[in-house]
Amino acid sequence: MSTATSGAPTTEPAPGPSLLEVLFNPSMLKAVRLVLLAAAYSPVSQLCLSPVYGEIPSDMYHRRGMMTAAMLTWIGRGQLKKVLSPTAIKLIPAFVFWIPTIQYFLFQQSSLFGLPWGPIVTESLTYFPLIIFSIYTAATYFDQIDLTSFGPLIAEHGPAAGSYVLFTTAQKFFTGIVRMNVGGHILLTRAGYQLIMAILYTLAIPSTLIWPAIPSIAFNLAYNPHTPLQRTTDLLNATLKAQNFTLLERTESLTGYLSVLENTEAHFRVMRCDHSLLGGEWTKVSMYKNPQSRVREPVYAVFAMLEAVRLVERADGKPRAPDSESTALNMFVPPVSCLSAQCLRSCLILLLFYPYCASLLRIIALLHDILTSPPPHSGLGIGTTPTALLTHGINTTIVEIDLAVHTLATKYFSLPSNHSAAIVDARSFVAGAIHYNLSAHYDYIIHDVFTGGAEPIELFTFEFLEGLKKMLKPEGVIAINYAGDLTLPPASYVLHTIHAVFPTCRIFREDPPKKSSSSSSSSSSSKQNQEKEADPDFTNLITFCTLSTTTSSLKFRTPNDSDFLGSGARRAFLYPRHEVQFQQFAAQAAGKRNEGKGEGEMVLRSEGGDARRKLEGWQGRGAVGHWRVMRGVVPGGVWELW
Repeated sequence: MSTATSGAPTTEPAPGPSLLEVLFNPSMLKAVRLVLLAAAYSPVSQLCLSPVYGEIPSDMYHRRGMMTAAMLTWIGRGQLKKVLSPTAIKLIPAFVFWIPTIQYFLFQQSSLFGLPWGPIVTESLTYFPLIIFSIYTAATYFDQIDLTSFGPLIAEHGPAAGSYVLFTTAQKFFTGIVRMNVGGHILLTRAGYQLIMAILYTLAIPSTLIWPAIPSIAFNLAYNPHTPLQRTTDLLNATLKAQNFTLLERTESLTGYLSVLENTEAHFRVMRCDHSLLGGEWTKVSMYKNPQSRVREPVYAVFAMLEAVRLVERADGKPRAPDSESTALNMFVPPVSCLSAQCLRSCLILLLFYPYCASLLRIIALLHDILTSPPPHSGLGIGTTPTALLTHGINTTIVEIDLAVHTLATKYFSLPSNHSAAIVDARSFVAGAIHYNLSAHYDYIIHDVFTGGAEPIELFTFEFLEGLKKMLKPEGVIAINYAGDLTLPPASYVLHTIHAVFPTCRIFREDPPKKSSSSSSSSSSSKQNQEKEADPDFTNLITFCTLSTTTSSLKFRTPNDSDFLGSGARRAFLYPRHEVQFQQFAAQAAGKRNEGKGEGEMVLRSEGGDARRKLEGWQGRGAVGHWRVMRGVVPGGVWELW
């Protein structure tokens, strides 16, 4: 008995969408758009935190927070789907408009929150929820895309993995764009960036409910002092008046948020950068009144001490060249890392995921501008030391990356115009000077960097200091200022690096040591470690060095009246007094030798190394200490009203 066979033809399953169809699927584009916007808000959030908490403290837990928020969103999106309605998604743009207002009220509690909780609390109520809403909405769009033809592994984990790569890559890319283009226009300020991001979110999410944002928009335009408008600036000054401060000018640039403040009660003027002070001058000091004064009185003694490079005697006993025949280099510029080759690869990857750009050529041109621009950050400050050198008649060159800092120093702190200004990165300047045979060119070099509470490692490396050494004349003098907590290891690393380059040095601190401070920065006992925690020793440490290889110690001549320029502050602080012995910091190197490692382990190198990695790990702790010091100098309410 035979079986009948069916003659009906077999039908093959329809093929799934191709890779190109998936990439240009409308749902894919909507999802990618939201991931990119969430990544782009990362540097904007940090910029808004830096005037209140400082750049480094704002970054300490930022990456971990946003990665945790994104990961938890993917893991718990099933539960979020039960809680969040479609109407809630439409409210995301309104929430973005509310972020500046929320920040304004949270910043007023910064002294209560302190560090590290201040940035964590602020972003937990602003940026991190934005990540959750954005990634959740993007995930709902990813779910609408059929990926089964690419296999179960891609269909299940592809969207999450792709979102992670896209988010991290875009975050690095937009950080470079935002930070190097801040300032110059109101839309490129912190408030301007927040407004742009809110508008982009409104365009990215269809059928947006925007009316709940109207109160916040009105508040930010009319009353929020963080918005750089004339009305809000007037309101800011009215508020600052109650704390005896007046805002003379403010701007935003490569360096950060810059402002010039004047205290009408104590009569001093300072330049602010984010949560640091670049310097200050007394505007009315009765104890130093002198009609013969040729310069203004500095608020900080360290700037007068740096001028003591002129007092260092030659090793051969001969008199130094007259000031009119001398040259000086004022090096004030700490770098922030340029976009590296890794970032370049990230940017190229980003192009593949940015199909809705108006023009690919415009993006390529933008990448070129970013990768060829100098790295931001600054440090000329108000120009106290170069002003004194210029007044003595010394031919002075000032290196400063930020034109805005130079402009404010000239306008409000009487920086003379008869100097050479190099608006360029310090490392590029030194490399270029050596390339064009400017070796042995300077009698004096001032290395004084604005740290913002952390060590600008690139300007304390062996290689960079070697470059400065080549630019110094055989009988020249260099003064290197390090600002930090001497109870922490970074001071020891920096001093060991300096001594590895310059053969003859002496170290002085700005003020006498506190009696309760620990006498050594290298103690390893738990009791002493607890004392360090409770009693930090934050100060300026100036190292004077020469190229002399003789065994005789570096000596200072006694200053005369002409050295003081008629200034009482210089009469009190010009001659260095509070000497620190290098042996105080040598115990850590001895410990290294006991561990079988050489003292070279304490020398900072530009290409990584154990010392540099350890120093980078201490940056956050030093920045927290610096934040607390700044809160003791200027009231918290002034820092909060940027």
